[in-house]
Amino acid sequence: AAARAEVGATGLPELEVRTLSGEGWARMQNGDIRGGIEVLQVARELTELVQFSDIERADVLFRLGCCRYKLSSISSAIGLFDEALALCERAELPADMLASQIYAWRSRCRRRQSDYEAAREDAARALELAQSTNDPRAVAGAFFQASFVAEKMGHLILSRQYAQQARAIYSELNDQRNLGRIMLNL
Repeated sequence: AAARAEVGATGLPELEVRTLSGEGWARMQNGDIRGGIEVLQVARELTELVQFSDIERADVLFRLGCCRYKLSSISSAIGLFDEALALCERAELPADMLASQIYAWRSRCRRRQSDYEAAREDAARALELAQSTNDPRAVAGAFFQASFVAEKMGHLILSRQYAQQARAIYSELNDQRNLGRIMLNL
């Protein structure tokens, strides 16, 4: 936030959007969700300029959707995630990592709405895309999400298998925070 004026003075909208997106995400992670939304709305307006790609627009919409989810505005979050996915699909460059994250968060929304079949489909798609990126952190997160959905659907053995796969990856990554979370779920 302190660097925002200096970044704005550079006259580079691309740098400004990256700064705003990072600040908005950090605010959300630290509990200032409404502040994060305000910052991300500015980033969203900037991404409407022609020099921005659909992937950059989708990223900002994804971050806004996460903020809406955190505020329990589930319908708004799903709408933002749907928009972001549409942008990812029509993008000229592949955006599998971003799409995987969007599907995982939309799966959370579907779970909150008790639409477990849709949540399962989104979690499966998130896992498939995460595995195609070869990013272990994304794969572990997708397994974690799939574990929650399987548990809600009453598939306890499958839920445990997914959780154990996530645990193994988090253990390899030495990610103590997520390892602790998955152990609680197990």
